[in-house]
Amino acid sequence: MFKASLLLVTLSAALQMIAASSVTLTQPKTNAVWTKGSTVQIRWKVNSNSTTPLRLQYASGPPQLLVVNGLIADNVAPSLGKYSWKIPNTVKAKK
Repeated sequence: MFKASLLLVTLSAALQMIAASSVTLTQPKTNAVWTKGSTVQIRWKVNSNSTTPLRLQYASGPPQLLVVNGLIADNVAPSLGKYSWKIPNTVKAKK
């Protein structure tokens, strides 16, 4: 099992770093649990006309000390508003 809350924190941080405050993460929800091999939806809202591509990553640790564990996708157009991610079997569960 893979906890979405770890992914949520990282996506929030990554989206904020790349697009400043112009992107708001709407999914995944905190504490959702996902299974390796399943496909999940990552969704966001664009709060401006930002065209800066997004980098989606997952990480572990407290928000102030995140350690990036892997890349989900790079150069994602912010206007898409969503990304489907098939969780690889190589993703290690974090508690």
